[in-house]
Amino acid sequence: MDVSIHALPLRTVVTASLESAPYLPLSCLFNSHAPCPLSHHALQPNFVQALHELLKQSNVPDTNTVKAATEQLQNNYYKNSQCVPALFEILATSPDLAVRQLAAVELRKRLAKSGGKIWTKQPLEVRNGIKEKLLEVVTNEQAAPVRNSIARVISEIAKRELPTGAWPALLPFLFQAADSPNATHRQVSLFVFYTVLETFVDGGEALDKHLPQIMQLFAKSLQDPESIEVRITTVRALGKVAQNLESDASADLAAMQSAVPQMVGVLNQCLEQSNQDGVRQILDVLEEICMLEVPIISNHIAELIDFFLANGANNEHEEDLRLMCLNSLIWICSYKRSKVQSLGLAKHMIARLMPIAVEEDSDDVDEDSPSRLALRVIDGLATELPPSHVFPPLLEQMQAYMANQDPHHRKAAMMAFGVSVEGCSEYIRPHMNDLWPFIEAGLKDHESVVRKAACVALGCLCEMLEEECAAKHATLLPVIMELVNDPATQRSACTALDSLLEVMGSDISQYLPAIMERLAGLLETAPLPVKATVTGAIGSAAHASKEGFLPYFDQTMQRIKPFLTLAEEGDAMDLRGITTDTVGTFAEAVGKEAFRPYFQDLMKLAFEGMDLNNPRLRECSFIFFAVMSRVFGEEFAPFLQHVVPRLVQSCQQSEHDPVPGASGDGTVNGIGIPGTSGGDDEDDDGYVDIDELNDAFLNVNSAIAIEKEVAADSLGEIFAHTKSGFLPYIQESVEQLVILLEHFYQGIRKSAVSALFTFINTLNELSNPQPWQAGVHVKVPLNADVQKLVNLVIPAVMEMWESEDDR
Repeated sequence: MDVSIHALPLRTVVTASLESAPYLPLSCLFNSHAPCPLSHHALQPNFVQALHELLKQSNVPDTNTVKAATEQLQNNYYKNSQCVPALFEILATSPDLAVRQLAAVELRKRLAKSGGKIWTKQPLEVRNGIKEKLLEVVTNEQAAPVRNSIARVISEIAKRELPTGAWPALLPFLFQAADSPNATHRQVSLFVFYTVLETFVDGGEALDKHLPQIMQLFAKSLQDPESIEVRITTVRALGKVAQNLESDASADLAAMQSAVPQMVGVLNQCLEQSNQDGVRQILDVLEEICMLEVPIISNHIAELIDFFLANGANNEHEEDLRLMCLNSLIWICSYKRSKVQSLGLAKHMIARLMPIAVEEDSDDVDEDSPSRLALRVIDGLATELPPSHVFPPLLEQMQAYMANQDPHHRKAAMMAFGVSVEGCSEYIRPHMNDLWPFIEAGLKDHESVVRKAACVALGCLCEMLEEECAAKHATLLPVIMELVNDPATQRSACTALDSLLEVMGSDISQYLPAIMERLAGLLETAPLPVKATVTGAIGSAAHASKEGFLPYFDQTMQRIKPFLTLAEEGDAMDLRGITTDTVGTFAEAVGKEAFRPYFQDLMKLAFEGMDLNNPRLRECSFIFFAVMSRVFGEEFAPFLQHVVPRLVQSCQQSEHDPVPGASGDGTVNGIGIPGTSGGDDEDDDGYVDIDELNDAFLNVNSAIAIEKEVAADSLGEIFAHTKSGFLPYIQESVEQLVILLEHFYQGIRKSAVSALFTFINTLNELSNPQPWQAGVHVKVPLNADVQKLVNLVIPAVMEMWESEDDR
């Protein structure tokens, strides 16, 4: 059977060849000389013309125009079944690239809705005409983004047609195009294969019988002699094959396992060419494969780790490429920890990572660098593997690096010690007497870069080994106070002091006068970043000393209260946020009566801070409100009418920053974004355009996600302490918390679950329940309102639990 693109039995072909003139003027679609391919099925020219114009308006840089066009499209066009052939005509013939792109995206979205009902409503001749013409259109499309969007239209139709054998021409066409001498045709074929395989993940029976031929094709295209894009797309398609493999499919599994070295070879080519997009896409595939239970990658773990270590250490690569390779080691440690452990790879990895950790960092602690990523991998090893596999070889490296004359080696030793503490704390605990000399030597090192790293390591120790650190206060505090006096180490030393004071408890009393005298002075003279650290340290001093802080309370409040009016972005806003946290700590330390004179004024300042459009500051205000509810209990109830709506509003906001092409319906160039909703998508089957959705995820604002996590926590905390005063706000709070159970960010899901359980417990306490009685049958039923809440919350939580990765 001849299935070449020029031999397709098109029923209604545009008279000019698309090969020579790919795009006809739109007017040609509607005259007698160039009839539209589907015109004999009563496709109204005015409908197509108006739809084209609205799509064009959807791409203009004017919010009001986009919004108006979007509303018309949603209300007057997309609910009409004629939109399918009309969108096809536009994507096939419009001279406007942006319009063709949007038409393809919207066509796929329409086809994906409601199980493809709008497709099955089309007359058979229309469906066949679109299928026949679509393969020619995708082959002749010159713009890669449009080609890719058309490929996704093909995959959506294939999802409906292949299982019933209603599109027999598709796979032969793809196999022939994949063997074309034209690299663009090969790329088109591979990308369509990729999208079709992606569509059939978790339901690929329709492709099972073709899998040997597909794997044979991919083995060849992995070595495409001309096009790196063909090779990259093949790797992506193999990733979708992997997601469909079963452990008992031995032949297919063996073929997939044998392809892994070639996939890594393509990754290496991308690294050599500094092809960042290709590297990112292939690493995404390898990570997905790594997560699978099917043992595709297990036999290659040692080689993969060596590959990533070598490229992560390669200074000739662009830094972003090195970071991606090092980050890959983190997910290998997480997803393949058993294999890493059984092969005994931790010692080898640590030895290769430590030289990278020696490299210099930027001053911005939030900016990734190879050295920071190398330390993060060591952290991952310490967290995921038994400490006996990690700490002994790390200690060996630490000893060697601390003896090195280069201060950056000594710094690396200190930092590696610090990041290992969380995962190895119980292993380290019995040996701390032998390890303190390392910390003390680092704190007294003649190079400030080492002293600062030692302060970081001490902070990590204080967090995980509180008693051991508190017991060393007589040795540590004098050294740290000296570093506080040194401008070169002042900020790091204040952070270490903060951590140490947090764990000291009553032992702080003998040092408190000297500490407060020194820190109070820094509040007046230090730069803003140091003031922020000092303010946090004073909060820890208050936390440790409790009522012992009262003599310093009023004077300190007068010094730090001006920080609560700062409004400039950057360091000033950070200082305001930390000060908001600190005054809450003061309230818990000195008690509500001592704090009462400041209460009303500080509440006002916290509300004002929420209006500055800074997620971090809103987060601090929410924590402050929760603390005030703990300190003042039911006295806090009058503030609920102002506090709870702000918390609920925070939970409702989107984490996605505005991006080019955003419209008012929660889409970006027609792409649905999680956390938003479109105007007619109540029956959407979860449509997503994966490539553009990945771009949209890059615009996720993590600060807002953390703010929402804190808001959810605060709702539970405030209800628990304000009791009956919160009852008018239960319904809206619970409704929003239940919605957050489906959030993509695990921290928000966790906070929502915790808050909902707090709601159940608190409401039950308010119902004055009778003591529980043991027995098979319920002897003491729940209060009716409590039971309603349980009936709402528990099924939603259990549904979340079923699909929860981070249980």
